[in-house]
Amino acid sequence: MKNKLLFLLFLFLSDASFCQSTFFTKTQGTNIFNLPNDFVVKPDNNILFLNNSQDVNSDIYDNNIFEVSSEGEILNIVTYTDTASKWVEYTHIIDVDDTLYVFGWGQKNLPGFDYPFLIMLKLNMQLDLIDSVEINIDTLSYETRLTNGQVKYLGENFVYVSSTGAGGTVRTCFLSEITKNGEMVRIVYDDESTCSQIPYDFLPKVNGAGFYVFTWNNAMPVYGMGGFMYDYDRILNINSFSLLPNDFWVYFTALPIDDSIFYLSGTWMQYSSPDIPPYRTGIMKMKTDGAVLDEKLFYSIPGADTADNTAYRNSLDYFSDGNLILCSNHNINIQIIPQLVPSYIRLIKLTPELDVVWERFIGNGDGKYDAYVMKTSPYDEIIIFGAWSPAPPTNWDYTEPMFIKTNSDGIITDMNENREKIRISDAILYPNPASVQVTVEFSIVYPSAEFKLSDIAGKTVLRTHLSTNRQTVDISAIPAGTYIYRISNPKGLEESGKLVVE
Repeated sequence: MKNKLLFLLFLFLSDASFCQSTFFTKTQGTNIFNLPNDFVVKPDNNILFLNNSQDVNSDIYDNNIFEVSSEGEILNIVTYTDTASKWVEYTHIIDVDDTLYVFGWGQKNLPGFDYPFLIMLKLNMQLDLIDSVEINIDTLSYETRLTNGQVKYLGENFVYVSSTGAGGTVRTCFLSEITKNGEMVRIVYDDESTCSQIPYDFLPKVNGAGFYVFTWNNAMPVYGMGGFMYDYDRILNINSFSLLPNDFWVYFTALPIDDSIFYLSGTWMQYSSPDIPPYRTGIMKMKTDGAVLDEKLFYSIPGADTADNTAYRNSLDYFSDGNLILCSNHNINIQIIPQLVPSYIRLIKLTPELDVVWERFIGNGDGKYDAYVMKTSPYDEIIIFGAWSPAPPTNWDYTEPMFIKTNSDGIITDMNENREKIRISDAILYPNPASVQVTVEFSIVYPSAEFKLSDIAGKTVLRTHLSTNRQTVDISAIPAGTYIYRISNPKGLEESGKLVVE
């Protein structure tokens, strides 16, 4: 296999607190940078994951499509490598009428100028190439790579909203409309000249009247940095724009409820101390005029140093019954880059009224678990595409693609006793090993819990009441050794595991 598939984690849940997983590792090197981009569920319930990888010693990008069965078996791997271009990155994959459309962008260096282009591949369901179309976009002032963005099939055409450089640190939002045959219907842009715009998601208006686009802006005059909602007409003339409420900042996902109301998830800022990362997860129910109808902002307790960022490309989706699933990265400051301390993926199930049904954490405490894209399947499964790296890292350029799958209730649908166990739990404890103190976090569904530490013989050496969902426990008086911890309450919380005290 030519591709650089380094890590495949396909996660199922065995019960509400612990899971068995399909865990594959196919390592061909330790200098590979991987960027998860998108996935789509086929009608046969196989999943196609779109990943970009690059050896740090090479300028060549490999774009891989991994086809994985619903049981976690790798069925097919297709690689696209364009050595004639400076780079090509595939970013979105969409199924329309049993045809797969893959979108991306690239750049060629020709004598005297750079040739930027969008690219669209058409594939059948067996991943055979039907057509490949390059779409020239040199009508834009193009100096830096396109960033983030979203592609949606609207009516008979695809709409691609993203941003590209227009000089120095300025980036401008653009919109292109592309037919299923790869023909450019139009390309328009917001003629921004004062700041950088990075669009994360957009909603179309009724009858093709325009778009609502959700962006992060840097150095916006008067406003400075922050998240914005733009009201555009169909050719990106600005009708109005406004700063998003609640210090919503980046990584937006918008889900429509009707023509005038929508949910918006994103990372918002909770400023408390220069030494504490301010990133938090939140969701708002909003009107297209900018009014907030409801909100759920997940606060950190005073003094807490744990950041929480929503999944970068898609963090919110519906279940068939109208309930919502929200995905975030717990204890992560910066995407992509490996970090010294472990992190967890956080899932929160919410009612349409934004009441919390359950909250769970995914991770073994052994690495950085980093969610990029989360969506539900037609079968109400939760699928996450992300990246993993050891924490602390063995190589700062090394990340591995990570695929995770659960069902909507955290119940395992397939069990293989030979698979490595991956924790998914209502409570986590870190660091582990520890020497002075540990931090205990448990689901926000529960108001309180008890923490108990026992030695191997079963003797209780520490017992304390946890009155908040995140609490630090002093273990400095506990002798070095291996202990069993238990986090519980009468309402149904029950988590246990081993803690090594050094």
